[in-house]
Formats: sequence, structure tokens, C-alpha cells
Amino acid sequence: MLDRDSRCHDARTATDAYVASDGKALQTGVDAMAALEKCAGLARVGADWADYRDYVITAAAALAYDVGAAANDERLLRRAVDDAAHVNGYEASNATVQALKRNTSENPTSEAAGHHMGEGPPQSDKRYVSESREVAANSGAYGKLATAIAHASNSRLQALAAGSNARPQARATPGTSPQ
Repeated sequence: MLDRDSRCHDARTATDAYVASDGKALQTGVDAMAALEKCAGLARVGADWADYRDYVITAAAALAYDVGAAANDERLLRRAVDDAAHVNGYEASNATVQALKRNTSENPTSEAAGHHMGEGPPQSDKRYVSESREVAANSGAYGKLATAIAHASNSRLQALAAGSNARPQARATPGTSPQ
């Protein structure tokens, strides 16, 4: 899909090289991620490029997660979350109500049952109101995947933070700086 825009050839080359290394060439993965981010930011005119842009950003987020998880690099894991958040449909399950319908119906025993003014209180004056909400939560072609990448990155960040909290801290002695 990267071949759709010839200006993204370097992103395609770097991504292919990273995949060929079975994820071991971490610097190549970082280079591919940066090239994908650059490709996603290019201005495009004409045909609908939204799906392409989402594909490229999702690929960048996936690379940032893969390299960040392999290298225990918090910056790359945060970058994966940031990239994923720019994909259309990211966190679509948090969509807000788009339409509210209100239906009102009257009890058939009030006026229709022969109640007339001056005959005392009506038998039933109740109106039944029902509301229905329609929520559109379209995650798009890549929104669900981007959300999964962000959640995995956040989980990994939490695990790294928990691991760093468990490590003993170097204690400074008077007159020296901590190591």
C-alpha cells in the first residue's frame, strides 16, 4: 500500500529492511517509523487519502511499539500511543451520542374515554415518554488496530514503570552525587 505515493519510497525500503531483519535491527525500525511519520504528514491533493494516511500512521505506531517493547524504550512506547491517537476511529468506543429521539404517547383512557371538561378529574392524565439514543462508533479501517496498539503500549509502559519502582535507588552519601 505504501507504493500508492511514490514520495514514500524511503518508508517502504526501511520498513521492508526492518521486517527482513525479523525485528532485530532496532535502529532500522526507528528509521522506518520516522519515514512513515514523514510520509503520513505529506500534503496530498485529489482522491481520498484518509485511508492511506491512517494506514501509514498505524504502521508507524506498530513499529514504535515493536521497537519500544524490544528495547524497553519509554519514549518509543509513548510515541506509539501518540501516533495511534492520530488515526481516524481511535478509541471509537468512546463516541458520544449522536441522535436523541423522544417519543410521547398519551394514555387512551383520558380524553378518548369520554372525559369532558367539568366532570371532575380525568381518570388518567399520564403521558408516556420514551427516549432512545443512537450511537455511531465507527472505528474505521484502522481505528480498532490503532487502539489495540496504544493499549499494548500503555500496558508495557506501566510494566516498565513498575519494574523501575522495584529497583533499589542509589543512595547519595554526603558530599557526593548519586550515581
